[in-house]
Amino acid sequence: MNDEQDWLVQQLNQQASDSSSFVERALFTAAENLVIEQGNRIDQHEGELDGRIWNPDKW
Repeated sequence: MNDEQDWLVQQLNQQASDSSSFVERALFTAAENLVIEQGNRIDQHEGELDGRIWNPDKW
């Protein structure tokens, strides 16, 4: 994850901790999980792209 994603995860985690409503905590936690998963998928796709670019068999 990059710095922006780390910051967003921290903010969502803080909001979830500060919230007294179960629904709000669930929303912030789900959003946090979504950001983490998106970061993982971006990293995977970047790695796949790099692998395809540098694979001479795929040229």
